[in-house]
Amino acid sequence: MERNRKAFILLNIIVPGILGSVFYYLLSHSDTTTGIIRYVRNYLPDIMFGYALVFALYGILLNDNFELSKILIIALVFSVFIEILQLASVASGTFDFYDIVVEFIAEAVAVLVIKKKSLRRNQYGC
Repeated sequence: MERNRKAFILLNIIVPGILGSVFYYLLSHSDTTTGIIRYVRNYLPDIMFGYALVFALYGILLNDNFELSKILIIALVFSVFIEILQLASVASGTFDFYDIVVEFIAEAVAVLVIKKKSLRRNQYGC
């Protein structure tokens, strides 16, 4: 059981990381900067990062007693911190308030996925 849990966590860290990176790479070299392509290019990597961040924190803490709400708060603070570093020109990138919004939504979805999986594991022993 523990092995399945770790595999589930790793899968939810690695797959979004790879997808976000691939989409960013493919679309950042595109001349198309209008419509849905622009939104996918600008926000999909952030969505994937926020989602994977929650799973990484959960994997590091790997403790059902640690409240998921605290993981969500840590992830949100980290996302805001990165955007502030971009605003201060300390980190590369451009500050965008919507990055924080989409990352928070992705982080909340990741928490819900973990909660659902935990409930299922507790209920069915999966």
